[in-house]
Amino acid sequence: MSSIMTNGLPEELSIDEWWRLNTALAHYEVHLLERGKTFSAFAYLVCQAMVSSPLQSITAIQIIDLLKSQFGGHWVIGEINSALQQLQRAGYIKKVADPSGDKFYVEESYRIQSIRDQNETERLRDDILTKWAKELREKHAHLSEGEHQCIIEDLINFCVAIFDRRGAECAALLYSGESEKQKFLKKLETEDLPSLPIRPINISKIRDAEVIGFFYDSKGERSRFIGHFLHSSFLKNAITIDPKFFGILSKQFKDSTIVLDTNFLFSLFGQHGLFKQEIAMAVIQFSAKLGIRLLVHRVTIREFRQALESSRRLLESFPMPNQELATAVTQVIVSEDLFGTYYRRYAATGVRWDDWIQPILAIEARLPEFGIEVTDMYQQEIEADQQLIDEANNIYEVSHDYFERLTSRPLSRMICKHDAFLRLFTARLRRGKPEEFIQAGAWCITCDNKLPRYERIQAGKLQQVSVFVLAEHWLHFVQPIMPRTEDWDALARSLLLSSALQTPVAEGISIERIHRAACCIAEYRDMSAQLAMRVLLNSRFQEAIKAAPDTEFEQKVGGAIEEALLEEYYKQEEQLNLAVAERDKLQDQISKHATIEAELRSGLEALRGEVTNQIVSAKRFYAALVVAFLIIGGVSLDWGALKPVLLGIAIAGMVVGIITVIGIFRGWKLAWNVFLGIAAFVSILAAIVSLRYSFYV
Repeated sequence: MSSIMTNGLPEELSIDEWWRLNTALAHYEVHLLERGKTFSAFAYLVCQAMVSSPLQSITAIQIIDLLKSQFGGHWVIGEINSALQQLQRAGYIKKVADPSGDKFYVEESYRIQSIRDQNETERLRDDILTKWAKELREKHAHLSEGEHQCIIEDLINFCVAIFDRRGAECAALLYSGESEKQKFLKKLETEDLPSLPIRPINISKIRDAEVIGFFYDSKGERSRFIGHFLHSSFLKNAITIDPKFFGILSKQFKDSTIVLDTNFLFSLFGQHGLFKQEIAMAVIQFSAKLGIRLLVHRVTIREFRQALESSRRLLESFPMPNQELATAVTQVIVSEDLFGTYYRRYAATGVRWDDWIQPILAIEARLPEFGIEVTDMYQQEIEADQQLIDEANNIYEVSHDYFERLTSRPLSRMICKHDAFLRLFTARLRRGKPEEFIQAGAWCITCDNKLPRYERIQAGKLQQVSVFVLAEHWLHFVQPIMPRTEDWDALARSLLLSSALQTPVAEGISIERIHRAACCIAEYRDMSAQLAMRVLLNSRFQEAIKAAPDTEFEQKVGGAIEEALLEEYYKQEEQLNLAVAERDKLQDQISKHATIEAELRSGLEALRGEVTNQIVSAKRFYAALVVAFLIIGGVSLDWGALKPVLLGIAIAGMVVGIITVIGIFRGWKLAWNVFLGIAAFVSILAAIVSLRYSFYV
């Protein structure tokens, strides 16, 4: 999965080894260590391995075996002894003399705390992944268990890949001037973030949305999970490159200087989106706590205003469309630059450009609010230096293809000249020619990916440690010496979402071109926002936007709109034909069902008539039976000889029998259940009584 490199011997880490290694490092926080008791991240890792040992005391050789079994890698005795000495000085371990060699054990209170930390991190990781897997199964219950498992495995692999990649990028800062160790980080130039494995299309769509959603929906414990492993992946990559790494642990930033780039200022004022603003504010706050001086050069202020003016001129030439169409455009882009962010705000609120930028026009008056100084130091000297032109040309040659691929717009040589100016200015602020990144004393914080890339590519030629540092990398770099808080865990989410997880829908097309295309669509005043969105998402239309030359843009795009609308018409016609065919099919089925229903109704009526006839026949039969009982009873009885009681019973039976017969033919419901039974019983009783009476007489 990722390689560990100790003494130049690489070895692959499995997923399980990666999790164990990063879990072990997750609680390494320098600010918690007492002054004079600091030790390296590698020494901390050694201590964690000792804590996990079932043995009460352990030798250096046994520690090597533990490290290999838990984390992989190849470790030598010298590295282990150095780590043990640091831990002894800090009072975290004790040495025990033994005939077989020196043994060491972890001080009990620290052992208990370490076990508690390890268990908490493992519980957090397992809970987060288990809850997410449960939500996945409930949300997509139609998927099989095997398909669910594939998506879960892909998330785990993606987490490892993105954490490890970001950790490597941050660790690269430490060794930007050391060519041998820089070899380990060459993959940052040639390899993209490992892609997720190919799955069936229906699974891929669900998987891609759910994996990205895992990070976008990260709050509470999930953000703490991300914070833990972004923190530990930086430490892991640092000790991977150099096991003796102390990093920034015992260093101080006081009296250092940070120079801020133009794009950082836009991020600070919210013109590059919420995530980047959160990161920029964190850089300001961390720098204040560390006593770092913040500078903005007047050359940067000038470029800041030029960028605003450039966007204003674009809007004068191509006014914003209505809000509904602008909303459709925001579904096509994810650009978090100045113009893309304005598009989103306009679509949501309808705010005018001049009103939106009004708060930042007086930028020099706003900067002191953030503790930022404005300077014009070295301006004349640098602008008169031929090195400025040479550096600007180098940046352009190395970066223009990459920049165009990343932003879908050509790289301006004026931008390269400003980048070169900041590089030379920051270099003049440094303390001589530092050999290590931490010793430099001055850095330029940027949000422009091309600048750290340029320095990595040119590392051999430039022969100096990095000047440019991405804002999110800077935060990773200084975080180990800052207290871990919920604010940091929440910020960790923004560190990923600000750039690592951004993927444009209309890939390869600049926001400016999409805007011009939207202005062309706006000419079709009767077009709905839904239809406009379908046109914007049309792949052929996007290709036309991408390929159209500036001088013929409106003409080419106008033709592409007609083609896209025609394609939509044919799609709608095809869908209508399918709907009509489906309707005819349904009508045919309804007709068949109606015929079947009529046949069933006819059969039911015939059956009902037959049953009715049978009921009538039964009524007649039972009526005749009752009448027969009455006649027999009436003839058999000697009415004059009956005693009063028997006479009453006989008369009652006759009356009830007559009522029963009437009820049968009038359709009374109780006639069958009550009167018929009573009449038959009373009639029989009357007959029996009559016969018995006659017999005795």
